[in-house]
Amino acid sequence: MIDHLMAAPEPSAPPAVRLIEVKGEVPSTRPWVRYEYVDEKLETMSSGQKIMVRLGRDHERRLKGWLAGFRQAIAKPR
Repeated sequence: MIDHLMAAPEPSAPPAVRLIEVKGEVPSTRPWVRYEYVDEKLETMSSGQKIMVRLGRDHERRLKGWLAGFRQAIAKPR
């Protein structure tokens, strides 16, 4: 799982998103959960990789550094 998260792409700019139109009688009380990536490649990523991309480049790199250290710590033989 760590390697999978570390393989998430690092977009140079915030990825474009679009609001999904939901038709119905009940209005959405949380419209922010109805966004999806415009780029189909990003939209088909796993939930974990989508979160990595949403963090933004600086935070994603910081988290990837932490994940690399964590992986190294748990992979050491005792």
